[in-house]
Amino acid sequence: MAAVTGQSSLIRLRVNGGAAVEHCLQILETSSIPLTHLDLEGKDLRAWFTIADVPDWGDVRKRLDNVLGDQIEFGEEGAVTIVGHGIGSNPGVINKARASAVGAGVPLNAVSVSPLRVTLWCDRQHVDNLTRALHKAFVE
Repeated sequence: MAAVTGQSSLIRLRVNGGAAVEHCLQILETSSIPLTHLDLEGKDLRAWFTIADVPDWGDVRKRLDNVLGDQIEFGEEGAVTIVGHGIGSNPGVINKARASAVGAGVPLNAVSVSPLRVTLWCDRQHVDNLTRALHKAFVE
């Protein structure tokens, strides 16, 4: 059994460079940013969080801009997550989720998995369509 949920108001940060990653993480920590997801591979950091959880986002963004300059990229994305026992460890489920997105006309920005979830990242305007498509494929 699976469940599907969507989030349409996410901020994505992308940072490259060892010192830049450290500075970014320090700012996120001191600003108490509640992360939705974080990927760190080598010197490449991607982090997502819900803008609704950051009432002083304007100030935090200025701090990130001032400290990191052109080493940080900001984006606005959405995410749809399928959760269930073992769902993210099954390549067939991952392929079915990606095919459902293609069938719904939703271009994907990224896919991330863990044993209990599959998350598909997309532009905000596609979250509702993707949520419906994945619900139809995995829940109904």
